[in-house]
Amino acid sequence: MTTPTTTTAFYIHANGDPAAVLESGADTLPTDLQPPQVLLKILAAPVNPSDLYGVLGIYPVPLASATTAIGSKTEDVRIPGFKGVAEVARVGSDVHGIEVGDWVIPFRSGFGTWRAHAVVDDTNVFVVRKKGELELALEDAAALYINLPTAYRLLKNFVVLEKGDWSSRQFARRQDFDAAKQSLLDLGATAVLRDQTDDLAEYVKENVDPKCGVRLALDSVGGASLAPIVKALGDKGSAVLYSMVSGDPAPAIPVGDVIFRELKLFGFWVAQWDRDANIADKQAVNNELVALLHAGKIKSPAVEQVVVPSDGRAVNKDAVQRVASGLAGYRGKKDLIVFQH
Repeated sequence: MTTPTTTTAFYIHANGDPAAVLESGADTLPTDLQPPQVLLKILAAPVNPSDLYGVLGIYPVPLASATTAIGSKTEDVRIPGFKGVAEVARVGSDVHGIEVGDWVIPFRSGFGTWRAHAVVDDTNVFVVRKKGELELALEDAAALYINLPTAYRLLKNFVVLEKGDWSSRQFARRQDFDAAKQSLLDLGATAVLRDQTDDLAEYVKENVDPKCGVRLALDSVGGASLAPIVKALGDKGSAVLYSMVSGDPAPAIPVGDVIFRELKLFGFWVAQWDRDANIADKQAVNNELVALLHAGKIKSPAVEQVVVPSDGRAVNKDAVQRVASGLAGYRGKKDLIVFQH
């Protein structure tokens, strides 16, 4: 396969509201493949809150730099997209362990997955499926290094949970609460409460053994809503903050409870684990997650595909706005950019 000179990409010139600054067009590619490089056909990339925070300029990981072709001119731009899955289309002469047809995912943050092709050093990716191995669904592969490992590490890193232990998880508010409640119950939740009408503390008091209490609370919202989650913990319980989709950077922490009941508060950022873990650790997590997926013991988030071209054409405005509107409201499914190759 020859290396294409341009490819379709979502990009920004400057940080700002995604609905206002996100554009699409032709990203230029290097004409020659260097010995340690691989040419990737990016198959799919999820639209996560972290990606849109990166567009806003409030996420502590820089976006990928690139050059876009606008008529006869070129301009420096930045390409969002921290995670995704790609197929190896070509390899340089010094590349070992990666072959054409393998599926790979980014090894580093700030990769720029919202483009149909990329040329990168082979050290920037690692293989999640060798050509000819067990089939891996596109949405599963695209989630392998953000949603699934985040959940995996949250349950592995902080508390050793045993059968019968209680944990709580706070989600962002969504419009269709009844549908969300039923989905969570179907997934195995014991109870689903709404902060505006239900009393978490009262539920815990009536249903959870006070001798052990809630041992682990996972919070992705932050802000004022953190306080009741922490107060509902059992003595010496642990709360883990791993996102702030409320947009409020100052969480409400009941200090008295933390001190007198010896509660533990942790922060977790999957991108930092991504930086710290070596390739063997990442491969081990990947192998376990893939095995769990094939066994039907875990599922990737439900997705809605946003299909776009890969030949350098601009994406239609409706698709650009759909991707950009990810922070405006939860639609029940995660958007997944899928490039047509």
